[in-house]
Amino acid sequence: MLLIKRPIKDKIALPFISGILGTLVMYLVGIPLYLLKVSKLIYLIYVFELFVTPEIARTVPGFIAGFFTGLLVGAGLAFGYKFFIEWTGHDWFWLKTLSYGGIMWFAWVGILRNFLELTPYLKTDIKTNLILLLQSEVYIVATAWFMTKLAGSKEAIQSGDKEDKWVS
Repeated sequence: MLLIKRPIKDKIALPFISGILGTLVMYLVGIPLYLLKVSKLIYLIYVFELFVTPEIARTVPGFIAGFFTGLLVGAGLAFGYKFFIEWTGHDWFWLKTLSYGGIMWFAWVGILRNFLELTPYLKTDIKTNLILLLQSEVYIVATAWFMTKLAGSKEAIQSGDKEDKWVS
């Protein structure tokens, strides 16, 4: 079970670690597609373009900063996913997982791009949009898989650590 001796029950550590691991798996898909020029954009560049111009995001320092920024965003999105599973239950787990990935793609690529006027060049690039969708789905499936492995089961994700350690 991923080099840990017992399941992670902590409601902060579980999504944080799972989200970072899921993001790393997503990078294994996205970075080669970008380097092979199949895609004009990947999430580690997209997320860093929130802070700098596209020209800066595509430099080596921008790529490195985007890598770490993407890890933090991935960890944050995993918190939302964990709350979503806690709220809706673990039945139809993988369908909910894929749905969450699609919704996050819509939010990040659709809403952020259009309302914040980011990456206007994506409006005419269907291939890159589909690769961003693929990356979203790879991220959430990997994150869900890591979360189930680290928690011990799908049911453990929903229940989490119910004990209040501050009250005797």
